[in-house]
Amino acid sequence: MAVSKIQAESMNLADTYAFTGSVTGAGPSVSTNTFTPVFSSSGATTAYESDIYSAYSAQRGDYLRIGDLVWANAYLRVDTSYSYQNGGADGQTIVLANLPFTVKNVSNYFPSATFGWQQLDGTGWTSLNMMGYGRWNTKYIEIGYAGATVWTSILTTHVKDGDGFIVSIVYETDDA
Repeated sequence: MAVSKIQAESMNLADTYAFTGSVTGAGPSVSTNTFTPVFSSSGATTAYESDIYSAYSAQRGDYLRIGDLVWANAYLRVDTSYSYQNGGADGQTIVLANLPFTVKNVSNYFPSATFGWQQLDGTGWTSLNMMGYGRWNTKYIEIGYAGATVWTSILTTHVKDGDGFIVSIVYETDDA
């Protein structure tokens, strides 16, 4: 039965009608779920995709997608008893890989990542100005820090024995 006219000054529709199904014309679709972030590297079996560490002490990702806009948050920490795998080795450029959706495929689109916590003490660094950004048409975040005058990539050599971070990124996707 369609409601054609409401004549009361106020009415609680939840008490009066039971709604089921979907709502059309109310805006973009909304989804939320988890994903499993990993560290990958330039030398990985599949560069910037394959997981290069054998063990993590923390590995969690959550996302919210509204239409084509994605908010992702990841907590990733290498276990103290790790080994390299899938082509990982010291001295390789490291990324946070396996984002839940591909970053929008638009040339020169670099959505910024924000770091909420970091620990890279395995190399003696206790504080850095960590930075990151998504790469268009990929599912990873490039990770670096502010060097003396330029961006400096974080290397696998820098992430060891309990090191890791919490990072958030908001980006657009072309994925259906």
